[in-house]
This record gives sequence, C-alpha cells and structure tokens, in this order.
Amino acid sequence: MEELSKQSRILHSAIALFSKYGIEDTSVNDIVKYAQVAKGTFYTYYKDKNELIFIILCKKYGTMLNEILQESHQISLDEKRSWKLVFVEKLAAFYKQQPQILKMVHNHASCLIKTKERRNQIFSYLPSLSEFLALFKKENEDIEQTLKRVLLLLEITNTVCYNALFYQHPDTIENILPELTKIICYA
Repeated sequence: MEELSKQSRILHSAIALFSKYGIEDTSVNDIVKYAQVAKGTFYTYYKDKNELIFIILCKKYGTMLNEILQESHQISLDEKRSWKLVFVEKLAAFYKQQPQILKMVHNHASCLIKTKERRNQIFSYLPSLSEFLALFKKENEDIEQTLKRVLLLLEITNTVCYNALFYQHPDTIENILPELTKIICYA
C-alpha cells in the first residue's frame, strides 16, 4: 500500500472496511490502522468520519447514477419507452443486486444532499443530468423547481426500494415496482 499517497490509502482502507464491516462498525482508528497512517494524518485530510463517508458516497453514488442514467437512456431509445420509467426500473434492479449500496445511501442520504454545494458535488459526476432534467421540466418552471422534483423522485425510489428489499414493506420489490413506476409517470 506504500505506493499510494496517504490520503488514497485512507480512502481505500475506508472503502474496504465499510464494505466488510459496515460504516457504523468501522471507526477512524480502524481506518488509520488498516491504512498504516497516524490518526493525525486522517484529520489532515478529513474533518471527521462523516466527511470521509460523504466523499466516498458522493463519488460512488454519482458515478452509479450516471451509469444508470446513460444505460436507461439507451434502453428507452431502443425500446421507445419513457426514460423516467426505465431509469426507475434500472435503479431498482441495481439496488436489488447491490443492497449494501442502497443501505449506505439510505442511512446517509441527509449527508448527501445536506447543502447545495454537496448536491453539486454529486451532480459533477452526472453529465447526463441536464438532459434528464429536461424530461421533467414543466412550462413556466425554473430549473431549481425541476431539480427538486427529480430529487424527490430519487428519494421516493430509494425509500421504496429500501423498505421493499429490507422489510418487504409494503410488499416485495417485484410487486411494488409496477406501482412505483405508475407514480413516477406523474412526476
């Protein structure tokens, strides 16, 4: 691990430990020990564990959303279906395959969209976002209003998927997805 910078070692160590033990069960002490750096070095790069979580989630979540946006856009063109609906279906399918990512996003959503600056950091990983927002934009509506609706779409999708996958509430993901996509049609 010596060839990586100390900051990279901390980041890679955190990702490895979060994946193996979960965010809550991984301490800063665990991260610095795994990264083989002093605890003070951690605080040179990160204010606290929450800032590190945000940086990891921002990049992973933004990159993942962009990949799903691009894939769903191509499918919508090929199959002549609504991009919004294909996006929700693909996002739900991704979460079904990667429930640990959904759990991280769900448990730390507030840190992801806490401020406009943080939202913009996530959006920097989403070059397809402006085209997607155009689908939602209503007449006489500014882009901020449209963005709020898209953020609500993500929040609803994330919450419904989380509850369906982890608690089968109000139903399983397979049974609830058709209802979710009906709701999204009206967004």
